Amino acid sequence: MVLSFDNHTITVKTSSILPPSYMDKLRALLGISRPSSPIPTERQESNVVGSTYSTHVTTSTQDLSTFRIHDSGPSNIPMANPGPKCFRISNVPSTWSKDDLLNSLKEIDPSLERISSNEYQLSLFPACHGSSKTAILNFETCTKYFQKLKTDDFNYQRTSDGSFLVIDSHFHDLTPLSSPEGKIVADVVAVTGLAGHAFNSWRSPDTNSMWLKDFLPKDFKNIRVMAYGYDSSLTGPKRGDARMTDYRRSLLEQLGNARVSANSRPIIFLGHSLGGIVILQTLVESKRNPHYKSILDSTYGIFLFGTPHQGLRTNELESMVDVDSGGQRKNLMMQLKQGSEYLETQREDLISIWAGFEGKKLLSFYETMKTLPTRMLNSEDFEGDGEEVQIVERFSALTFLQSEHRVPVNTTHTGIVKFATSTDSTYQTVVTHITECIGVCSQIQQEISQKQANSDPDELQKRFARLPRPNTSFRCEERDHRIE
Repeated sequence: MVLSFDNHTITVKTSSILPPSYMDKLRALLGISRPSSPIPTERQESNVVGSTYSTHVTTSTQDLSTFRIHDSGPSNIPMANPGPKCFRISNVPSTWSKDDLLNSLKEIDPSLERISSNEYQLSLFPACHGSSKTAILNFETCTKYFQKLKTDDFNYQRTSDGSFLVIDSHFHDLTPLSSPEGKIVADVVAVTGLAGHAFNSWRSPDTNSMWLKDFLPKDFKNIRVMAYGYDSSLTGPKRGDARMTDYRRSLLEQLGNARVSANSRPIIFLGHSLGGIVILQTLVESKRNPHYKSILDSTYGIFLFGTPHQGLRTNELESMVDVDSGGQRKNLMMQLKQGSEYLETQREDLISIWAGFEGKKLLSFYETMKTLPTRMLNSEDFEGDGEEVQIVERFSALTFLQSEHRVPVNTTHTGIVKFATSTDSTYQTVVTHITECIGVCSQIQQEISQKQANSDPDELQKRFARLPRPNTSFRCEERDHRIE
């Protein structure tokens, strides 16, 4: 839990909505009386996570919850600049170092010169495809320049050498999160969930650590980690009119571009909530379309976190959907609700996928803690309401396949993919099974190479040449002897 202060307002941020009893205890601790009207609760924008400062509040369903409690006196603690605090910077020239990029950013935003290096973090990785690089810039306190950038689109900034940097905060499509060392043995692809964010939905609100970037590449130096983002927001502006079919097709295209020179490299998928459905839909499409068959053939591991194979509770989510946002958001809710015909069809389509998945890894993580649902107060505000519910029931989060490894996680639906430290027990389970998965990948790859070598005409010719030759001269002498 994090507190921030601004004039007569104390803003409380938590990783999940707090029950009213918790809020009463907090008020008592702070010496604040309970208001006569219901306390409005708001969801913080999904690309703003884990800061000790108050930020612009919109609506979302995947990240922090923000409660505003009015106190009786002023505060002298300043409020940080509002706006998103995590940015992706693409199209960085391949020859640039992190210092080169930072110097260029300081030319674009001179205020970076005046803030401490402790107030931001810059990471630079090889791009998922092409020869450029991609950076991730995290702020403790967002500068005014970055605060004013468009949050739902790309921002193009020319540098002094004529290059164009592409800056965004939505993280749609693939984002690289590692710099592999040596030969890459596997691609790890993480797909975020409903109304999620490709970076922040995997980030701990307690430590600000994003385990896909901060932990996994240290434990596996020869894997490439990528996160896939897409617009599945339930409120606010929506770019385009994407459907489930578009999510899976886009992921296939992105993977095809990222693997153009290594289309047989093993893939390990990580999917949270709706992200798991998108992954499974992608594999179904891969089986149907010969052009993408290598994606299915190369998949050696699927790690699913709270994936609703038989639907999730959508009652409260449906009330959050903007009335004027078009029908696609409500259609998405219909596809994900319990008893959905869409998910029933998917389970049937997956029968042939699972039949060929023998010897590979399938892990299903399911939450054991309930979440307090939310209801809409008005066009901007939400509040915790009613009894806590299980967003994804245990029976829905499991496939019940014999080869499935089932892992209970003592947290909520959102917290199931937010690991505060590398010693987190669930993270250690992930590491253990990725290690085993990579071992299976290596073994299968060796077997495939051996089979290919056995069927290669050139290799057969070489092997034949190495066979011991018959002693033809001895046979001739013996034949001559018999003739005499």
